[in-house]
Amino acid sequence: MRGERRKGFVLEDDLDALDDPQASTGVRLLPAKDAFVQARDRDVLFPDPAHRRAVFPPLGGPGVVLHQALPVGTWRGAAKGRRYQVRVAEFAPLTRTMRAGIEAEAERVAHVRGHEAVVVVEAVGGD
Repeated sequence: MRGERRKGFVLEDDLDALDDPQASTGVRLLPAKDAFVQARDRDVLFPDPAHRRAVFPPLGGPGVVLHQALPVGTWRGAAKGRRYQVRVAEFAPLTRTMRAGIEAEAERVAHVRGHEAVVVVEAVGGD
């Protein structure tokens, strides 16, 4: 995209960062219906039809677990007293580093939602 630059939706000072973005690192828990996963080309982000069905059910979709900007599973959160429970359904086995990232991200989500503690559990049967 170097060369022709169009102005209008991005600050000119930010154009260089968009032309050469940094690689995404770490884990993020995207909420259900996040704009990142709502694009028309869902099959590019979720090539496995089973993963697309898990992320886009007819009712009550889950959030998406990203690792280095790639979907690795789904998640749902629920208040359990003063604790916040994050239930993760992985698309493939998660590494220890990925699990640690999920724990850290879940702690941030719990804190923002006003909970004192968080517990991360593996979803049984991919639910």
